[in-house]
Amino acid sequence: MSYIRLTMAAPPAARLTEVRALYERIVAHVATLPGYVSGWVVIPGADADEVGRITVWETPADAHLAANDPLAMALHAQLHNAAGGRLWDRSFAADTVAA
Repeated sequence: MSYIRLTMAAPPAARLTEVRALYERIVAHVATLPGYVSGWVVIPGADADEVGRITVWETPADAHLAANDPLAMALHAQLHNAAGGRLWDRSFAADTVAA
């Protein structure tokens, strides 16, 4: 079973590029941590005022360790500030479904 983390932000328009860059830095950093499977920076649509990231982990414990990594925490704090507090996080257990 994999574990998925989804974080989305709806920052002020003037800070959208900054928030996207922070998500890119977060994904690049956590990709170096144990248990990382895959990750993306996501934008819901061409004219969207939201940006986010999805990361996939081998286990919930791996995701929790990454979330408590000092650099990841520092980047997330910058992200929270740049987004004006307009962000949310969700986590999901993902079972493999046979085709």
